[in-house]
Amino acid sequence: MTAAPTFTLSSLTQDSILLLNYPSANCPNSYASYQIILYDSLPEGLLQGPSVWCEAQPLTLQFLTQPQTDFVWFNQDSTQLIQTISSPGTYWISYSRCGQSITDSLTISDHSIQLALNASDSLICMNSTSGGLTEVLLLVNSNASQLSWNVPFDTLHSQQLVISSPGVYTVYGTNDFGCSATDSLSIYGVDCNAEVPNVITPNGDGINDVLLIADAALHPYNKLIVLNRWGNVLFEAAPYLNNYSPTELVDGTYFYVYYPNAQQKPLFFKQGFFMLFSE
Repeated sequence: MTAAPTFTLSSLTQDSILLLNYPSANCPNSYASYQIILYDSLPEGLLQGPSVWCEAQPLTLQFLTQPQTDFVWFNQDSTQLIQTISSPGTYWISYSRCGQSITDSLTISDHSIQLALNASDSLICMNSTSGGLTEVLLLVNSNASQLSWNVPFDTLHSQQLVISSPGVYTVYGTNDFGCSATDSLSIYGVDCNAEVPNVITPNGDGINDVLLIADAALHPYNKLIVLNRWGNVLFEAAPYLNNYSPTELVDGTYFYVYYPNAQQKPLFFKQGFFMLFSE
């Protein structure tokens, strides 16, 4: 029996591909062929992805595959090189080749920012002589390490802000992990001395037949909304032309919101109530 041929291989490099051809001992005119692929040992760290979770949005994990490598993810998927996850936690992938097996894991930590902006009141009086509330305190409840506002603020006391004018106030929170969050509140200005009739008698006698707002004609961009006690809108006009005579309503108490300039100052309005008597 003829001994099997032996070969000495030299100058091999990672992932070399060798093709061996040699004469067959029994058939001198034929050749046997072998292909030999040489692989280096599998590296670790082939699982790539973020380590910080900031907010409720999908994140991507990727496996940097190697030739002739089998793999299986934490969810038993063995076909996709990319996985999309929707929560923080520890994720892993196991991969193997030529008898070598490695498990890589990645922990994504929750560093999301909780941020809530609250106010001592949502209304502020525009005329200080009324005795009404002329300042509102805004307070921030947050785990952010840095806070900033869309208006000038005290950097030493950034979790609170005292304001004296209506507007939209926004607070921004960030942390050292690159996460961010924001929240906003609208503070409305009201004329606490609104001069609007509190009695309407739409009986056609020419006295208090309409809801008469004295300065309505001076404000071409005004707006009036009338509501019942359940908050249902009964009448709305922009502009209001002092022509609301609600003959179809039953006697009772009704409420109004009047914007002198709804176009340029939508956060400034007058509000109150009026009583309706048809007789």
